[in-house]
Amino acid sequence: MFSLSSSVAVTFRIFAMPYAFLNQTVINRVRFLQIAVFAACAALMLASGGSRPVRADPLYQIDVVGGLAGVQQYDAHEAPFWARRVPQITEGQVQVQIVPFDRSGIRGQEMLQLLRLGVVSFGNVLLGLAAADEPELNAIDLPLLSPDMPALRHTVALWRPRLEALLRERYGLVLLAAYTYPPQVVFCRKAF
Repeated sequence: MFSLSSSVAVTFRIFAMPYAFLNQTVINRVRFLQIAVFAACAALMLASGGSRPVRADPLYQIDVVGGLAGVQQYDAHEAPFWARRVPQITEGQVQVQIVPFDRSGIRGQEMLQLLRLGVVSFGNVLLGLAAADEPELNAIDLPLLSPDMPALRHTVALWRPRLEALLRERYGLVLLAAYTYPPQVVFCRKAF
């Protein structure tokens, strides 16, 4: 008896590839390939005499492009969350491969578009770099706006609903977290 297993997964890993190839022709070819694979699976099921597929425990492999390597937030919080906590809370159903964004081969300016296109499922967007395409994203990180952590928390609390709406409406994205990198410093020639 022939049966199909539902645990088959196809993973695309493109972290070190140039992204100039992401144009409509390639997107159309990927869609055609998806349809062809679906048709082949349907044909195999029909050829098996309509037997029910064997259910295996689903296993999902996701790739995450995280924050900067060597920064406390990535090393102590982000990488352990994705690499250890997510598999733990999903009882092994979800496995994660995380790579720091500065070692992924992806330019920070491209991350927002790669997330929008679905090339990257989970990613860390540096708002200052994404502001070239979307200046409104940089409002939360204006210099001297938040001189200390309480002021920053207040700014994020006020700005987060707008940031969530902007990412959802213009890019189809969901904001999972917002955090800051090390403090900003302003240098002057003379004291003021």
